Amino acid sequence: MLVKNKWLRIILGEFLLMLLLIGGLTLVKVIPSQKTIENNYREPTFFRKIFEKDLTTTFKAEDKNLKRVDVLFKNPNLESRDEIEIILFGDKQEIFRKKYNGYNFGDTSHARIDFSKIRDSKGKEFTLIVKETKLVDGKLEVGIKNNEISFIQYYGEKISLLEGFRASLDEVKNIILNEKIVLVLPMLLWGIFLW
Repeated sequence: MLVKNKWLRIILGEFLLMLLLIGGLTLVKVIPSQKTIENNYREPTFFRKIFEKDLTTTFKAEDKNLKRVDVLFKNPNLESRDEIEIILFGDKQEIFRKKYNGYNFGDTSHARIDFSKIRDSKGKEFTLIVKETKLVDGKLEVGIKNNEISFIQYYGEKISLLEGFRASLDEVKNIILNEKIVLVLPMLLWGIFLW
Protein backbone atom coordinates (compact mmCIF):
# COMPACT_ATOMS: atom_id res chain seq x y z
CA MET A 1 0.00 0.00 0.00
CA LEU A 2 2.85 2.35 0.88
CA VAL A 3 4.53 1.72 -2.52
CA LYS A 4 1.33 2.58 -4.38
CA ASN A 5 1.09 5.86 -2.48
CA LYS A 6 4.74 6.68 -3.25
CA TRP A 7 4.22 6.02 -6.97
CA LEU A 8 1.02 8.03 -6.95
CA ARG A 9 2.79 10.86 -5.14
CA ILE A 10 5.63 10.81 -7.70
CA ILE A 11 3.23 10.78 -10.68
CA LEU A 12 1.15 13.61 -9.22
CA GLY A 13 4.31 15.55 -8.33
CA GLU A 14 5.69 15.20 -11.86
CA PHE A 15 2.33 16.26 -13.31
CA LEU A 16 2.27 19.34 -11.06
CA LEU A 17 5.86 20.17 -12.05
CA MET A 18 4.87 20.00 -15.72
CA LEU A 19 1.81 22.20 -15.10
CA LEU A 20 4.00 24.70 -13.24
CA LEU A 21 6.42 24.83 -16.18
CA ILE A 22 3.62 25.31 -18.73
CA GLY A 23 1.91 27.91 -16.52
CA GLY A 24 5.14 29.87 -16.07
CA LEU A 25 5.87 29.84 -19.79
CA THR A 26 2.30 30.95 -20.51
CA LEU A 27 2.61 33.93 -18.16
CA VAL A 28 5.89 34.98 -19.77
CA LYS A 29 4.34 34.80 -23.24
CA VAL A 30 1.24 36.90 -22.44
CA ILE A 31 3.26 39.81 -21.01
CA PRO A 32 3.03 42.53 -23.68
CA SER A 33 6.35 42.95 -25.45
CA GLN A 34 7.78 45.26 -28.04
CA LYS A 35 10.03 44.42 -30.96
CA THR A 36 12.30 47.10 -32.45
CA ILE A 37 14.09 47.09 -35.78
CA GLU A 38 16.59 49.74 -36.86
CA ASN A 39 16.95 50.20 -40.59
CA ASN A 40 20.45 49.57 -41.95
CA TYR A 41 21.70 49.08 -38.39
CA ARG A 42 25.14 47.88 -39.56
CA GLU A 43 25.75 51.02 -41.58
CA PRO A 44 27.36 54.14 -40.09
CA THR A 45 25.08 57.10 -39.41
CA PHE A 46 25.75 60.43 -41.10
CA PHE A 47 23.81 63.66 -40.75
CA ARG A 48 22.57 65.73 -43.68
CA LYS A 49 21.21 69.25 -43.48
CA ILE A 50 17.50 69.13 -44.22
CA PHE A 51 17.48 72.25 -46.40
CA GLU A 52 19.70 70.45 -48.95
CA LYS A 53 16.78 68.30 -50.12
CA ASP A 54 13.61 66.62 -48.93
CA LEU A 55 14.21 62.99 -48.02
CA THR A 56 12.00 60.02 -48.82
CA THR A 57 12.56 56.44 -47.70
CA THR A 58 10.40 53.45 -48.60
CA PHE A 59 10.52 50.36 -46.41
CA LYS A 60 8.68 47.10 -45.89
CA ALA A 61 7.40 46.28 -42.42
CA GLU A 62 9.15 43.20 -41.08
CA ASP A 63 6.44 42.18 -38.65
CA LYS A 64 2.78 42.69 -37.79
CA ASN A 65 1.45 45.38 -35.43
CA LEU A 66 3.61 48.31 -36.58
CA LYS A 67 2.79 51.11 -34.15
CA ARG A 68 5.63 53.62 -34.09
CA VAL A 69 8.60 54.98 -36.03
CA ASP A 70 11.40 57.11 -34.53
CA VAL A 71 13.40 59.34 -36.89
CA LEU A 72 16.92 60.46 -35.92
CA PHE A 73 17.71 64.21 -35.93
CA LYS A 74 20.54 66.46 -34.85
CA ASN A 75 20.19 70.06 -33.71
CA PRO A 76 23.83 71.16 -33.17
CA ASN A 77 24.20 73.23 -29.98
CA LEU A 78 20.37 73.39 -29.87
CA GLU A 79 20.51 76.44 -32.16
CA SER A 80 18.33 75.48 -35.12
CA ARG A 81 14.83 76.87 -35.52
CA ASP A 82 14.19 75.34 -38.94
CA GLU A 83 10.67 74.01 -39.44
CA ILE A 84 10.01 70.58 -40.94
CA GLU A 85 7.19 68.18 -41.60
CA ILE A 86 7.27 64.39 -41.21
CA ILE A 87 4.80 62.32 -43.18
CA LEU A 88 4.22 58.55 -43.19
CA PHE A 89 2.22 56.82 -45.91
CA GLY A 90 1.04 53.22 -46.06
CA ASP A 91 -1.24 51.58 -48.63
CA LYS A 92 -1.37 54.89 -50.53
CA GLN A 93 -2.97 56.67 -47.61
CA GLU A 94 -1.56 59.06 -45.07
CA ILE A 95 -0.96 57.51 -41.65
CA PHE A 96 0.85 60.36 -39.93
CA ARG A 97 1.66 64.02 -40.59
CA LYS A 98 3.11 66.48 -38.11
CA LYS A 99 5.11 69.71 -38.17
CA TYR A 100 8.17 70.19 -35.98
CA ASN A 101 10.76 72.90 -35.46
CA GLY A 102 14.26 72.96 -34.00
CA TYR A 103 12.84 73.41 -30.49
CA ASN A 104 11.58 69.81 -30.67
CA PHE A 105 15.05 68.29 -31.06
CA GLY A 106 18.12 67.90 -28.89
CA ASP A 107 21.68 67.84 -30.11
CA THR A 108 20.95 64.27 -31.16
CA SER A 109 17.40 62.98 -30.62
CA HIS A 110 14.51 61.15 -32.23
CA ALA A 111 11.17 62.41 -33.46
CA ARG A 112 8.68 59.90 -32.10
CA ILE A 113 5.92 59.10 -34.59
CA ASP A 114 3.07 57.27 -32.85
CA PHE A 115 0.02 56.04 -34.74
CA SER A 116 -2.72 53.44 -34.38
CA LYS A 117 -1.34 49.92 -34.48
CA ILE A 118 -1.40 48.44 -38.00
CA ARG A 119 -2.23 44.80 -37.28
CA ASP A 120 -1.54 43.42 -40.77
CA SER A 121 1.59 45.49 -41.43
CA LYS A 122 3.97 42.58 -42.15
CA GLY A 123 5.33 42.79 -45.69
CA LYS A 124 3.45 46.01 -46.49
CA GLU A 125 5.27 48.97 -47.98
CA PHE A 126 5.48 52.31 -46.17
CA THR A 127 6.92 55.65 -47.24
CA LEU A 128 8.55 58.05 -44.78
CA ILE A 129 9.07 61.67 -45.87
CA VAL A 130 11.01 64.42 -44.08
CA LYS A 131 10.73 67.84 -45.71
CA GLU A 132 11.56 71.34 -44.72
CA THR A 133 8.65 73.77 -44.54
CA LYS A 134 10.53 76.87 -43.41
CA LEU A 135 14.25 77.58 -43.64
CA VAL A 136 15.29 79.72 -40.66
CA ASP A 137 18.99 78.98 -40.18
CA GLY A 138 19.71 75.76 -42.10
CA LYS A 139 21.28 73.98 -39.13
CA LEU A 140 18.79 71.16 -38.50
CA GLU A 141 20.07 67.77 -39.70
CA VAL A 142 18.47 64.37 -40.23
CA GLY A 143 20.23 61.05 -39.68
CA ILE A 144 21.11 59.12 -42.84
CA LYS A 145 22.18 55.50 -43.23
CA ASN A 146 23.02 54.09 -46.64
CA ASN A 147 21.38 57.15 -48.27
CA GLU A 148 18.09 56.50 -46.44
CA ILE A 149 16.49 58.19 -43.44
CA SER A 150 17.76 56.66 -40.18
CA PHE A 151 14.77 55.39 -38.21
CA ILE A 152 13.65 52.68 -35.83
CA GLN A 153 10.44 50.67 -36.28
CA TYR A 154 8.43 49.53 -33.25
CA TYR A 155 6.08 46.57 -33.29
CA GLY A 156 3.68 45.92 -30.42
CA GLU A 157 2.95 42.35 -29.59
CA LYS A 158 0.22 41.24 -27.25
CA ILE A 159 -1.13 37.73 -27.34
CA SER A 160 -4.14 36.21 -25.61
CA LEU A 161 -3.95 33.72 -22.75
CA LEU A 162 -5.07 30.90 -25.06
CA GLU A 163 -2.40 31.77 -27.66
CA GLY A 164 0.20 31.93 -24.87
CA PHE A 165 -0.90 28.52 -23.56
CA ARG A 166 -0.66 26.98 -27.04
CA ALA A 167 2.77 28.52 -27.60
CA SER A 168 3.91 27.20 -24.21
CA LEU A 169 2.72 23.68 -25.08
CA ASP A 170 4.65 23.89 -28.36
CA GLU A 171 7.74 25.04 -26.50
CA VAL A 172 7.54 22.17 -24.00
CA LYS A 173 7.01 19.75 -26.90
CA ASN A 174 10.15 21.12 -28.60
CA ILE A 175 12.11 20.74 -25.37
CA ILE A 176 10.95 17.12 -25.06
CA LEU A 177 11.88 16.38 -28.69
CA ASN A 178 15.14 18.30 -28.96
CA GLU A 179 16.57 18.85 -25.47
CA LYS A 180 15.32 16.00 -23.31
CA ILE A 181 18.00 16.44 -20.65
CA VAL A 182 16.73 19.96 -19.86
CA LEU A 183 13.35 18.56 -18.85
CA VAL A 184 14.19 15.00 -17.79
CA LEU A 185 16.93 15.85 -15.27
CA PRO A 186 14.81 18.21 -13.11
CA MET A 187 11.89 15.78 -13.27
CA LEU A 188 14.16 12.90 -12.23
CA LEU A 189 15.53 14.92 -9.30
CA TRP A 190 12.01 15.95 -8.30
CA GLY A 191 10.91 12.29 -8.44
CA ILE A 192 13.80 11.23 -6.19
CA PHE A 193 12.88 14.02 -3.76
CA LEU A 194 9.25 12.84 -3.67
CA TRP A 195 10.33 9.21 -3.15
